[in-house]
Amino acid sequence: YVLDRKILIEHYNNNYGNILMHQAFPRLSKTPGKVKSSAPSIGENTNDILKEIGLTKSQIEKLRENKIIN
Repeated sequence: YVLDRKILIEHYNNNYGNILMHQAFPRLSKTPGKVKSSAPSIGENTNDILKEIGLTKSQIEKLRENKIIN
């Protein structure tokens, strides 16, 4: 039922290959949603976010050295 109704869709993930994901909800006929990507892996966006809030490269590296981030 779930697959027939396309509630779950197959999507490619860089770490795991093809995975099943929940379709965008609610599904509207005139403005259907679309899954653009799967959720990021833990820590995948850490550098970008820390740079965005103003941390320098050396500050980020210090956090990494102190095992505060991966």
